[in-house]
Amino acid sequence: MKKLATYVEKNHLKSDKDSPQFGMVYEYVDTAKIGRYGQWLQGEALDTMHDGAWYAMAMSHAFRATGDAYYRDFLTKYQVPFYTNMLNHSDELFADGLKDAKLAPTNRRFEKSHRYAGEKGFVPYWWDDGASMSIELEWQKLNGKHPYECVDYDALAKKDQSKFALNGFSLGCSNHMAQDLAVMLMDTWLVLREDRIAEAAMNLNKSRTDTKAGAVPMCKAAAGLTNGDATLLAGVGPGAWEPGRDDYTYSLYAYDTDKPRTAPGFVDGQMYDYHMLVARDGGLTRETAMHVIYPAVTLPWLYRYWWDGRGAPAGFNRDEHYSFAFANGRPEPYRSLQPKWAFGSRMGPQTMVLTALALQALKAFPDAWEDRYHKQFADDLLVRIASKSPDVDGVADDTYSKPVEASGMTARVVMDHKGFYVQGAARTSAWLSVFSLPDGKGRETKIRINREGDASVVNYRSQDMLYDKSVVKGDGDAFTFEVYVPFTVINGQQEWLNGVEHGRYSLAVGTGEPRNFYAMSTREDVEAALLNELTVGLSTWRDVVNDSGFVPLSLGQNLGHYNGATWDTISESGGYAHLISAASQYLLYLDGKTDWQVQDVPKVAK
Repeated sequence: MKKLATYVEKNHLKSDKDSPQFGMVYEYVDTAKIGRYGQWLQGEALDTMHDGAWYAMAMSHAFRATGDAYYRDFLTKYQVPFYTNMLNHSDELFADGLKDAKLAPTNRRFEKSHRYAGEKGFVPYWWDDGASMSIELEWQKLNGKHPYECVDYDALAKKDQSKFALNGFSLGCSNHMAQDLAVMLMDTWLVLREDRIAEAAMNLNKSRTDTKAGAVPMCKAAAGLTNGDATLLAGVGPGAWEPGRDDYTYSLYAYDTDKPRTAPGFVDGQMYDYHMLVARDGGLTRETAMHVIYPAVTLPWLYRYWWDGRGAPAGFNRDEHYSFAFANGRPEPYRSLQPKWAFGSRMGPQTMVLTALALQALKAFPDAWEDRYHKQFADDLLVRIASKSPDVDGVADDTYSKPVEASGMTARVVMDHKGFYVQGAARTSAWLSVFSLPDGKGRETKIRINREGDASVVNYRSQDMLYDKSVVKGDGDAFTFEVYVPFTVINGQQEWLNGVEHGRYSLAVGTGEPRNFYAMSTREDVEAALLNELTVGLSTWRDVVNDSGFVPLSLGQNLGHYNGATWDTISESGGYAHLISAASQYLLYLDGKTDWQVQDVPKVAK
């Protein structure tokens, strides 16, 4: 943690006290140009201020986890003054922008939802005094103007633009970046309890509510908590947890046919939910813990399925510039078929932050993982998603469900993360149907097998499926059988179903009525998977940093570039932020503490 923080202070921080941006942490550093012009890069419509916000949050986490004053001092000396100055004085700092913007050559004007309107509480996409280079340099060279509306003092003064330095500020901001800022303000206020932070949170919320797109729940939560305003806190945060409203289930289970869904490139939304719950309720409860646990468990599986093979490294995920989608329950395309792919330093490390929080929540509320099943669907047949795949040998091991009996047959079911297993006993022949939804609804797949080993597995489109089988003959016509059918998500399989955590399905044995079943890993397996994702991920990223000397923006194949610098030579402050936060939250977990308890969150009267 200290090694990462020291690198950021030395290379990403603007420490020139004479600069208006004193205390700013730049998003990108070109490691090939450290010490000379071009070291710092900014995107003209990227949320380039948000990585610094996540880094300030990481400093808060690190201070609470270690007690090391270094992290607190970094906040008080640099980042808190920088951000609160902007948010509390943006009506003065950027006032000339409204007057002079028409003079800056630009390609796109921001709409009201994004555009500066002379108010307090505004933070631009970028702000600099010529110390950084635009990552849209090539675009500017080609078009002779900025791609997005901004104030460019060099252009206004008709100075030489050959360097494409950013000297001015953007006239745009987004709800996304506003929410990142709100998380930062809430976290830093819980450490420092300073009035200027509370003022900044209120100004940010007013900017969004009064002059932009309307109320933003995360901004309301930060303003409400830091200012003790129960009215602002009322109604913020997610409601009761249910699967099916997240990227994992929308991609694998509750998807719309032929409508691709891009896999997420960051975990910001889940972090907003967590912080809103902390602000509203003073921390997680048994009823809200799954808002953290479930996405931490499930989101890495989208990446593992896309990986399409063994050995997907823990703690890693897609690069935000190289996306992939899910359509009809499978990746499009798989990594093995994608000419361009890369790991990024944001999604994987940020997921590890969520993972550490999930471990804390699972320890604090050990029954939360199975509550939905026991309280709502206890009549469903419980089918485990096993961490160890059964041997397809005709014999049911102890991971299988209780038996379902009909038509002189019995069947037991288990899943792993790659497929569906059914084991049973019959005479002459066995047949059963598996449905992708409860109550015999959804896509039906028919499985038939006889004592001679003749079998067929056919989906709802009458397509032959991939499967494996085993038959063990008994006395007379009796036999036992076991059939394994890979899920839709496995490369080469036809569409039928995917086994998802807390998914509900149904099974009809012979001529019997469909029996609903509920798929879920054990709490012990969940905890083991979370620990593996976090601890192995931290170790692997430590190796990357030791090898590279910094946290690369991107690692992989066919890398693109910014201004001639390949992405794997660019250091990204967001990666440092999430790795420091993940390590901090892991330390709290090892100490038997939770993030929401050590924050000492005030109870705002309702």
